[in-house]
Amino acid sequence: AKARRMDSDLSQFDAQVIKKYEIMSSKNEFLLQKFPNFPISETVIQNYRCTYKQGESSFHGKLWLTQNYLLFTENGDNTLRKQIPYMEIKTTAISEGFLGYTCEMFIDLDSGLTVSFTHFYHFYEAYTLIGYLMDHSPCYYHIPAKKSPQKHQSIDSYTKSQPKDAMSEGRWGTLASSFKENTADKYEKPDVKLAEKCLEMADEIYTMGLDTRGVLEDDARKLDRMERDLAETEYNVKKGKREVDAIGSVGGQVKKVVAGLTDKKLGEYQAPDRTAGSQEAEVYYDVPILVKHPNCDLEPGVLRFGEKEFYCATYPSGNQKLKQMRNYKYTYSQVSSVVARVRPLHVDVRFWNEKETPRLRCISSHIQMIVNELTLRTKSRVAVVFEPGTRKFEYGDEWLRNHPLQSNREKGGESCLFERQSMRMTEVIVHAPSEITDAVAEQDEIVEKLQKTFRFVLDVFCIHVYVAYCLL
Repeated sequence: AKARRMDSDLSQFDAQVIKKYEIMSSKNEFLLQKFPNFPISETVIQNYRCTYKQGESSFHGKLWLTQNYLLFTENGDNTLRKQIPYMEIKTTAISEGFLGYTCEMFIDLDSGLTVSFTHFYHFYEAYTLIGYLMDHSPCYYHIPAKKSPQKHQSIDSYTKSQPKDAMSEGRWGTLASSFKENTADKYEKPDVKLAEKCLEMADEIYTMGLDTRGVLEDDARKLDRMERDLAETEYNVKKGKREVDAIGSVGGQVKKVVAGLTDKKLGEYQAPDRTAGSQEAEVYYDVPILVKHPNCDLEPGVLRFGEKEFYCATYPSGNQKLKQMRNYKYTYSQVSSVVARVRPLHVDVRFWNEKETPRLRCISSHIQMIVNELTLRTKSRVAVVFEPGTRKFEYGDEWLRNHPLQSNREKGGESCLFERQSMRMTEVIVHAPSEITDAVAEQDEIVEKLQKTFRFVLDVFCIHVYVAYCLL
């Protein structure tokens, strides 16, 4: 009854992919045998040989990682089986050892129990993957069918069409009346004029920021020239002193010759570029991932989708900011295909010139968002491949961008990766009369302009502080 669905057509895939699919299917069936009540939707992501410890007891077997569970099965015919949901893990810690094999991973559960795992051949890979799955539960969205906009009646005719109070009386009268569509006067109409006034003030601040920045740039260039003039004056004074000392003195002449050989010339003056960036800060769409390096090591990171390119950045921790990883920057024109691999949560981004640009391999609980972004930003030019056994999903729709990436827990500054990246109030009140939705839509546009303006103003302010610091 719990046999998993087998893909009927495997002829389009090569032998290596089919073999991997058969191996992963056998692992899934093994887990179902060992854990009869295990959810059929869970599939094996990775498994490791290790030793499980609880108190003074230790057991040799395998650690299994699925989308939402950590499991352990003992070797042989022994019956020890452990099933731990990631949501019940409170904290994890490691005890360093020799070459990773003697390292030990401690897991504190919400129940107060502490268990540990050791004797891994790939200890740090397992520890990194567990940490990621604890914080990032796989999430998929179903794109709703497009609905044609409803044509609202005029306010007068809409009011006339409302049922009389007598018709709404009775046992369900109160409940039925709560389901009626309200007229425009029942809604609070947005103050668009106030929003427009705020936008005008923001534009004034923007203009003042540009003028102030121009003055600071000019002052910085003048101070750079003055600093160079002082350096040239100091150099000429030292050179003149050596000329005077060399007159009538053998030692002074020797010192002059030696100084001439070792003296550092100032060279031609090159003015530093003090021009502050005048373009507004680019807005990225961020997806948390595990980057799989060529040596198969896993590193927590963020896949950042920009206007013209995308790249991998180190995952933020504490006060650290996102920092671009070396050799992981690409343009959208380089992408040939994106492949959802047989192994769950694994995705490959492949490029036209595979010799110069190796594939980008990563693990992500948000594969749907990665595929959606690459499809939208390349105008559906890239091929999307679902290898056998992978979960299929919808993609290529702006609707997905309006919804947040889900996280199992909040972690201070890192929680910014899971906030809604874009959303409009008009999506919330789709059933309101047209004059209300039109006003709210106009306010949405103004709010977006304000966001862009203040983002630029903040960028200009940071530049002011930096230039002022340089001047000091």
